[in-house]
Amino acid sequence: MDYEKLGSTLGNALGDALMRRDEAARADEDARAEALLAKEEEERERQRLEEREDRFRRALEGTIHNFTNDVGARSFRVKSAVDGYASLALEKVTTELKRDPRMPRTINYKERYKALLAMGDRAEMLRRVEQTISLAERILASVPQLDVDAAVREAAGRLRYRMLILDGLKVAEPEEAADDLEASDGPHGTEEMIRAVSEAISKAFSSFVTFSPESQEERDAKELARLIDEARRSACAAADAVMASSARGITGAGLELSRLPSFSNATQFEFIYPVEDVADLAREVRRSFATYSQVVRDNGLFGAFSDGGPYGACDRSLRWLCHGDGSCRGFAQGGYGISQAIDEDSVGNTPREVALFMAELNKRPYNGLFDDDFAQHVDAFWFGFEKLMVFVNGLCEVDAKDYSAYTSKVRLMASDRARSLGAQMSPSQVARWRADVDELKKRMENPSKKETP
Repeated sequence: MDYEKLGSTLGNALGDALMRRDEAARADEDARAEALLAKEEEERERQRLEEREDRFRRALEGTIHNFTNDVGARSFRVKSAVDGYASLALEKVTTELKRDPRMPRTINYKERYKALLAMGDRAEMLRRVEQTISLAERILASVPQLDVDAAVREAAGRLRYRMLILDGLKVAEPEEAADDLEASDGPHGTEEMIRAVSEAISKAFSSFVTFSPESQEERDAKELARLIDEARRSACAAADAVMASSARGITGAGLELSRLPSFSNATQFEFIYPVEDVADLAREVRRSFATYSQVVRDNGLFGAFSDGGPYGACDRSLRWLCHGDGSCRGFAQGGYGISQAIDEDSVGNTPREVALFMAELNKRPYNGLFDDDFAQHVDAFWFGFEKLMVFVNGLCEVDAKDYSAYTSKVRLMASDRARSLGAQMSPSQVARWRADVDELKKRMENPSKKETP
């Protein structure tokens, strides 16, 4: 056997096998490398597509957000105008109701007392105190005239009448509307308007996001920005068309408040204190005031109050003095009280008990300039004065929750309708509407003739 030849043959065969194995390995490695490159390219393409879609999505959301804010702003401006009118109407009605002789009245005696402390003229101070006592007496004398239910019903009727005046306002022709746009029958509310505008914007954007991912030109950043700008312009035009069409559709529309309900509930009120007992106390306070007046005339303002006072100091609380009838409405009671040295707990809490106590105090004589204990008469008067004010202010209690609920309901109905109508208006319509409401407010504040609800 030729071992040399055999070895050569085996060596060649082994070499060929090794070469084929290496070639196969290189082929596999090349295939894996190509697959990896393809996968990486696919991932990069996916990221580019996601980035493109994200930019379109953000542009879409931004456009919708801007138009949504625009619709909301128009809605708010119309609503706020109507709310302002309704607030003024309620303020007017409330003032009239407080002045109605059929309603219980109160006295802001703490505000008055604080003003008295700042006065420097004893005669004027006594006149103002007497004026306050007289007001309390008139309030007690007017009790038979009280008719809270009728007064509240009429007040509710006046509020409804004033709100119905808004029905005379009609939406003007929009100055922005193009002649080739048809009027739209809808949408009919803020949410519906926002939904319609959003749909128009989304539809306009959708036509710009269907291009092929294979196009290198479309993947270019500048081209993508151009497409987004074009999509945004198209979407804005579509949204403007929807809003302009809606604005033309509501031309001549109004708040339609004819369905405002009338107030039909009965307003209950009850007396907390017996009127005759409070009247008895008023008579005793009047007697005490006669003595107190003499004390002040004899001893001056330094003896007019139990704790002294900043006599003559300027105080803005003197505002109440401007009312000719001595009445004062709408002022807060404040966090101060009337000083006096009598132990209230030993007297009792009813008008009758206080009246009897004051009758005993009134039996004490005042000896004029020779009286070295005139402070007891000062304390007695201010004690009785404060108790009289408390009992007069708390003489009766009115249950006004139904009336309050009614006024809120009427205002809310008008406000909701204005909000819905405003969402459909153009800027020029909103401006005209607000101007018309302002004119109605001026007429309400300065009526040329008496209203007849």
